[in-house]
Amino acid sequence: MIALTDQYLAALVKHDPSGLPLARGVRFTENTAEIRIGDGLWVGASMAIIGTLTCTAQVDSGILTFITRLWPRRLGLVDEEKGLVYAFPMFQHRGAVHDIQIKGAPGVDVVHMNGGT
Repeated sequence: MIALTDQYLAALVKHDPSGLPLARGVRFTENTAEIRIGDGLWVGASMAIIGTLTCTAQVDSGILTFITRLWPRRLGLVDEEKGLVYAFPMFQHRGAVHDIQIKGAPGVDVVHMNGGT
């Protein structure tokens, strides 16, 4: 599974799922909507650009404004010496969000969401 995950992530970075060993009829879901593999996150550069920002700049960009609650919160690993936390929060949000207005991310003014469809 680790090798398959590595292969999947490499394909995601290249925006090309064609070489993945996917089962016939595989279903892909993003933001609660079933989409074709290769659409959504695969083609959108907006999140890649936002991902290059510092943590503070990402928060300031407004990308997280659709999140209304973090629950449950699960901390999988805390390394106080290195100052690292590995967490598994569940982002709860309004399902009808269609667009998120973005500030301070070069070339990104809006991130289109699936609006819970």
